[in-house]
Amino acid sequence: MRKSGACVLIFSMLIPFSLEALSPVVVLGGGAGGTWITTDDETDYVPFYSASFTGGYRTALDGGGFISGSFVSDLRYYRGSVDDLDDRYLLVLDAGAPLGPNRLKVNAQLDSSIHNFGAGWLIAPTWSADLYFGDGKRAEPAPLVPVAGYFGSYRRQDGARDTRLVQGIRFGVEQDRSLAFGWGLETLGSWEYYPDWDTLEVTGETADETRRDLRVEAAATMEGLIGFFHTWDVRLSAGRLFSNANRWIEDGDLSELEKNSEDRVYAGINGALELSPHRNIGIELGLGLDHDWYTDREYDGDRVDRLGMRGSLRLDYTPNGALFFVLDAQSRWNHSVDPAMDGQYATVTGSIEYSF
Repeated sequence: MRKSGACVLIFSMLIPFSLEALSPVVVLGGGAGGTWITTDDETDYVPFYSASFTGGYRTALDGGGFISGSFVSDLRYYRGSVDDLDDRYLLVLDAGAPLGPNRLKVNAQLDSSIHNFGAGWLIAPTWSADLYFGDGKRAEPAPLVPVAGYFGSYRRQDGARDTRLVQGIRFGVEQDRSLAFGWGLETLGSWEYYPDWDTLEVTGETADETRRDLRVEAAATMEGLIGFFHTWDVRLSAGRLFSNANRWIEDGDLSELEKNSEDRVYAGINGALELSPHRNIGIELGLGLDHDWYTDREYDGDRVDRLGMRGSLRLDYTPNGALFFVLDAQSRWNHSVDPAMDGQYATVTGSIEYSF
């Protein structure tokens, strides 16, 4: 794993992208920690200081709808590497309301940075709209709720060639959520466009066509409640990525075009557990395992695959429900025969947060 790639993963785990606002909430935080990054069998340790702000608001609408919004910012100063100063900002808007016998939910997010790990500015909005059939105003819960939705995203970073636009649809079914247990099944399909990622001719010259991907995926989710204060959730997914991307390979005196260099089959499982053994103590655990099997990509004559694992742990203690002492740990490990996909990192942060 390249160092820049590891740093992007760190922030993607630290900022809660599924954040739902409360009514109202303001949290200020500050702390210190360190990050360990391993590449090419060398481990670098970089300490940092951090400051964060979280604000959110949620309100009910007439007729059973709601609107919520939240904003998260995180500022870090690294001592000695990772280009010293990094910032991240996340704005989340959610809304939902009955639509006849159905229910409509929409979501919009804006992830951005001015100085993203030394790589320049970043802007990455996402959006979605889902229709839950038969889940509007009703006296009795439906045992199964069909769902159809549209989603999209755009990502652009200064100086990077992986600018991409994603458009997709999904169809699924959910068991009506209860406190004890709920589940869902869905299939997804998306079209992905990379305007700055050129494909190559058999001669190695740039072709007229840019990269375009087609992704199909199936997923199953489960969630539940243990006792009254412990919750859990699990997501299993598998899919296939078809791409016209290719790359030029040079190995000694041999040079050739490798077709379908990004085509792959993938699968993953992610789970989370939230515990509250005492009203003053909170524990959050997260684990994930994912695997990519490339259909055509090779390195030194071997077919490339990548195995990845991640873990997270958050411990917090509050004496009064407003002041929180927090310990947060995150890690990621990748293994592949291709050194560009191989590496690991871990980061540990101790902080103090105050909720108004």
